[in-house]
Amino acid sequence: MPAAPWSRRRLCRALLARGAVLVAAPSVTAGCGRERAPRGNGRPWPEPRMGPACPPELAWAFDRERFMPMPAPGPGDWLDEHSEDGQDVEQFLADEPNRPGPPRDTIVLQPLLPSPTPMLPDADEQLDYLARFFGVQVRAAAPLQLSDDVLGARTRGGHTQWHASQILDAIEAQLPEDAYCSIAVTTVDLYPEPSWNFVFGLARLQRRVGVFSLARHDAAFFGRDASDVALVRRRGLGVLAHEVAHMFGMQHCVYHRCLLNGSNTQAEADRSPLHLCAVCLRKLHLLVGFDPRARYEALHGFYRAHGLALEAGWIELQLEAAARA
Repeated sequence: MPAAPWSRRRLCRALLARGAVLVAAPSVTAGCGRERAPRGNGRPWPEPRMGPACPPELAWAFDRERFMPMPAPGPGDWLDEHSEDGQDVEQFLADEPNRPGPPRDTIVLQPLLPSPTPMLPDADEQLDYLARFFGVQVRAAAPLQLSDDVLGARTRGGHTQWHASQILDAIEAQLPEDAYCSIAVTTVDLYPEPSWNFVFGLARLQRRVGVFSLARHDAAFFGRDASDVALVRRRGLGVLAHEVAHMFGMQHCVYHRCLLNGSNTQAEADRSPLHLCAVCLRKLHLLVGFDPRARYEALHGFYRAHGLALEAGWIELQLEAAARA
């Protein structure tokens, strides 16, 4: 975790005042910094309201019984250190999330230059995954090289780092007209404020911009033996989809093991799945209106093609449920 003279609470408040959300681990911090005592049983929240009734033939897709409940947090876990009220489907709709539609109907992937190491997952994989996961149009913008003043480069721990907040200022100033949201990606390490050691990413949800780094997903970054390629790819895809999901108005999930769980450490993030739970899937469905079976089939093909066997196996269980429905 980044260490800093500022407390997490103070920094989060400063960033939120600017309309930003912080990624203090491989996840976006929505409503970060509200410290509390451990909750104990891990599920003190009321049962989530699931919003408008879905068609009976789709009930299998949003059946909460098939999703793992969120376990009690351990010492140092996200929900051990942060108070989150939970956002059920009705609250999500009341929050009036941005809806994709003309002219802003495309997720724009914005690679940043220079890139000192190859991206993993690469840009083509990221675009393919975004299209299958969110069910909207995607495209890559031309690689962008920002000025030294914007990048605010510094050296920390032997690595070059760029200033994430300043990058977002620049991206927001040139947001494409077709962008539902624009997510910048770099293989350079990031920091959000001079007082912090690093950050995995930063996003401004209402303003539709975010940036994240792939630098720290491989143990080679820390001078250790390289991590398994499939693990590095999985981590990168998880951060990418988590970030973009926040731009769809979804807050952290407290109900189930879910892509949108908060996390304080890489180990905690690795325990989160790549899939959305029933609650969060219903939120996305209400915005996009995809066919759940077709979406799962598309993701299954991606996971099998890229060696993500655990995720592919989980999808197969969902398709079996669809076949029985």
